[in-house]
Amino acid sequence: MYNNITYIFLIWSLFISFFLNNKVNSQNIQLADSIKNQLTIAKEDSTIITLFIKLGDVFEVDNPDSAEHCYKFALKAAIKNSNSKFITICYNKVGLFYSNNGNYKDAIKAYQTLLNVMIIQKNEPEVAYCYLNIGEVYMYQGNYLKALDLYQKALKIFEKYSKSNNLTVSLSCKKGMVRSYNDIGTIHAENQALPLSLEYFKKALATEELIGDKRVISGCYNNIGIIYYMQSDYPQAIEYYKKSLKTAEEINDKPGMSERYNNLGLVYADKGNNNLAINYYLKSFKIDEKLGDKKGMAIVLGNISLLNNQIKNYKEAIKYAERSLEIAKNIGSLDEQKCAYNYLSSAYDSLENYKKTSQYLKLFKLLNDSIYNIESGKQIKEMEAIYQTEKKQKEIELLNKDKELQNAKISKQETQKIGLIAGIILMLVLSVVIFVSYNQKKKANKLLVFQKHQIEEKNEELNQQNEEISSQRDEIESQRDLLIEQKNKIEEIHSELTSSIHYAKRIQNALLPKPEIIDSILSDYFILYKPRDIVSGDFYWATQTRGHAPLLIVAVADCTGHGVPGAFMSMLGISFLNEIVRKQEITQANHVLNELRKEIVNALQQKGQVDEQKDGMDISLLVVNTETNECQWAGANNPLYIIRSNSDLTTFEKLSNLEELKGDKMPIAIYLVMNEFTNHNFKVAKGDCLYLFSDGFSDQYGGSNKRKYLSGNFKKLLQNVSNKSMEEQKTILNETIDSWMNCGRKTYEQTDDITVLGIKI
Repeated sequence: MYNNITYIFLIWSLFISFFLNNKVNSQNIQLADSIKNQLTIAKEDSTIITLFIKLGDVFEVDNPDSAEHCYKFALKAAIKNSNSKFITICYNKVGLFYSNNGNYKDAIKAYQTLLNVMIIQKNEPEVAYCYLNIGEVYMYQGNYLKALDLYQKALKIFEKYSKSNNLTVSLSCKKGMVRSYNDIGTIHAENQALPLSLEYFKKALATEELIGDKRVISGCYNNIGIIYYMQSDYPQAIEYYKKSLKTAEEINDKPGMSERYNNLGLVYADKGNNNLAINYYLKSFKIDEKLGDKKGMAIVLGNISLLNNQIKNYKEAIKYAERSLEIAKNIGSLDEQKCAYNYLSSAYDSLENYKKTSQYLKLFKLLNDSIYNIESGKQIKEMEAIYQTEKKQKEIELLNKDKELQNAKISKQETQKIGLIAGIILMLVLSVVIFVSYNQKKKANKLLVFQKHQIEEKNEELNQQNEEISSQRDEIESQRDLLIEQKNKIEEIHSELTSSIHYAKRIQNALLPKPEIIDSILSDYFILYKPRDIVSGDFYWATQTRGHAPLLIVAVADCTGHGVPGAFMSMLGISFLNEIVRKQEITQANHVLNELRKEIVNALQQKGQVDEQKDGMDISLLVVNTETNECQWAGANNPLYIIRSNSDLTTFEKLSNLEELKGDKMPIAIYLVMNEFTNHNFKVAKGDCLYLFSDGFSDQYGGSNKRKYLSGNFKKLLQNVSNKSMEEQKTILNETIDSWMNCGRKTYEQTDDITVLGIKI
């Protein structure tokens, strides 16, 4: 996936940014450092992705820019590895990050991308969770109608799959139901429809009690208590807050316990039971103090100050407000500082200390204006963040280019080094050969004098040669074994690829209409289907609607490309046609093509930009009323041929009775001109033949001069065979194109997928 240099460089750049932030929590520093050490030794892609997600979680509060880089890196890695589990997790992380930081547009974009993937994969439970995530973003924006619509769509899916036999799916969907009920209840609470909100919160509680997650149950009790508190039904609010508190205590949920104590304090303060209210506030404060939750401490101290103001205990109000202010300043919480200034000004005003009142009132107003200015400045910061991100990206691209140049230089140096070594070895071999030849001549002269010594020398030389031959034989056998091993690996890879493509073919064939289904729809027809490769970019499709006016709908399409890329497009086309005609019940020919184009453009995310892919398809689609023989037809680039049946026609007339309906000159894809497709209406009689086809037949090269078959020859061929049975027509068309590709001694490869579908009325 990514080499160590790539992501180690990213890790250090993130850490430099992280440690330059003066608000970094020491505990987070230790955790981030631990994750960094794990990343430097990680090998598995899944481990690297998981660690970058964890690192993003650590950075999110103290350094959002670094967190965003981590989540995006993890997402890019998951997409590169085609890991659907991590793709889902990363898109949700990115969406939640943007949502938490108020970047709602990018949050919706991330969730919508994941939604499109889940729709294509037909994973309805995950589609429902995408609806919830997008709905929550709309709710944060105050667009309650859109949010409510998405929550209700999600709830319908969760309710459907909660009864699944798959226990994992069923449990996940029941949890989704709880979340949907709570989200819908929150929408109604925001719009003051409190009885309806209460109804949904109680549904959430009833469902969660079946699941048994006590943390969620405690939250449901708390939600119900809040609604009763908003209705001023204090006994019921207290009852549910206490139930929530008890459940939180059972699981030792300290933050939950603190929140419930604070809520109970608010109820008793409204009831006028001030001692009990103070008691609950102090319990909440003690828990926050132990947890180190300084924001919670500041909130509780502010509530105590407010209560003391209400009971005219102004000195106590000042004491608690000052403590709240001190903590709020330490943690930089402007909201709590503003509240503390408000409580102080109110207390001093009641004590008629107008100097102090004026002082704190000015601070309150100044801070209120400051908060407003901070909110206004967020857009400037976001623009700066975008600029810095783009700048860093360009720097990374320059580094990558430098790295490529260095690699090329190293490769050149390696080649030169190998050449030099080879030259030196060759010179050494030649030197050895010359030296050996010289010694042999010298030995030969000596052997003339000393014959016995010559025989011994010869024997030694023969032994040496035998050893060399044996060594050479071993080397040859080693090289042979290496070649055999490489050959076996190549054959294994080829076999795996071929098996994968054959498996893709089985999937594609499973999507095409089964012969028995077509036989039940079409009474007299033929389909000539000749893919160029194992899988095809052409496809045919047929269905029949029921009702007072039964309709027969057939189509032949030619997708961009052929082989595996074309097959992917064809499977998309079949899936969308099933959705449009069978589920949405759209049956007017041009409306089907308009809707199909919309689905293809959305699925491929085509925007009409200059450098983007222009994948799509050409198609011919026919709709026949089987009772009245009235027809509709629409085409994208591809035409429809109609040959009328009339036994009284002369031979010349039979050759000129072919009617051609031409399709609109625009594909099912993004295009310069995207008008509505034309709907052609006509009527047919018994015996009439209609032909839908791709351009593969007429574009096939062959014959003695290597030229295309051409549409004119194709028309003549159909006119000549139209009076024969459909099975004979298919045989003649198949033999004709085979003969065209195998003319004499010349054989031509098939250049494109070929599909012809003929119907006789």
